[in-house]
Amino acid sequence: MPQELGDLGVSFVLQVGFACDVCRRNFLRKADLERHMLTHTGDRPHTCPHCNFACNRSSNLYRHIRSTHPSFMVLHPSHIDPTIGPPLPTPEHRHLQSS
Repeated sequence: MPQELGDLGVSFVLQVGFACDVCRRNFLRKADLERHMLTHTGDRPHTCPHCNFACNRSSNLYRHIRSTHPSFMVLHPSHIDPTIGPPLPTPEHRHLQSS
């Protein structure tokens, strides 16, 4: 969208960030463009360890497991998706770390 530059009357088109080569959509962050590209490639790198569900975002996998396999949610999310990070020790397990 053209925008006016103050009182100069000069218009310009704001080109920001990273553009998708397929659909020309713009993103502020490279990571957002990379995630978006999965919609064009059809890649589904995140797979459910409990069934044949696969998706292109770890958050979608987490939601799938939470809604479809709720009994597995007693585990920390890092057991579902290793990119989330290790679980923090619970109070009943802290005594094991101090020995």
